[in-house]
Amino acid sequence: MVLKLTLIIIGLIISLSNFAQTPVADFSASPLAACVGEEIAFTNASSSNGGSEIQEYVWDFGDGTSLFSESNENQATSYGVSGQYPIILTITDNIGCTDSYEVLININDPLIWVPNVFTPNGDGANDLFNLPYEGFKTFNILILNRWGNVMWDKTDQTGILLWDSTDNVSEKCKDGVYFYKLSGTMFGGTQQDLHGFVAVIDSE
Repeated sequence: MVLKLTLIIIGLIISLSNFAQTPVADFSASPLAACVGEEIAFTNASSSNGGSEIQEYVWDFGDGTSLFSESNENQATSYGVSGQYPIILTITDNIGCTDSYEVLININDPLIWVPNVFTPNGDGANDLFNLPYEGFKTFNILILNRWGNVMWDKTDQTGILLWDSTDNVSEKCKDGVYFYKLSGTMFGGTQQDLHGFVAVIDSE
């Protein structure tokens, strides 16, 4: 009787020990620092840890998108905007135990280049002095004519518009070469302080 009771207790201890095993979420990312548009591969290394079978994998890619899967398949994604993205994998086994793992991905700021000519003639083509893509959290833009007069002075701007060819009283500027000074913080944290010249052609 004592032997039987001992075996039952041992069996219960083993069962409780197995029940207590929670799954372990794990994955690697390559590369950890990438460029805008570059594919990043995630290798799933999650384990049931000797417990119940994992039944779902939820990937949060840190940019507002997520993916649900019932298998431990690897994933891949890319990002269109620079910055830091926390990638979180959450797994759940078939008795409801969960675990999460996070990796931080850095998307490097792209090289910024500024056009040197635009034609604000209203034909719908190249009418605005624009950045080629949205790369700044905020920026300041100053436009001067060749005599040093301020034509355009905007601070804390977002988007891609630098100048619409009007001056600070909304009058159209004449054809010519203008000086610009562009400064701001990009999405990835890079500070920019750029200057150069832009030509206005066919403004009439």
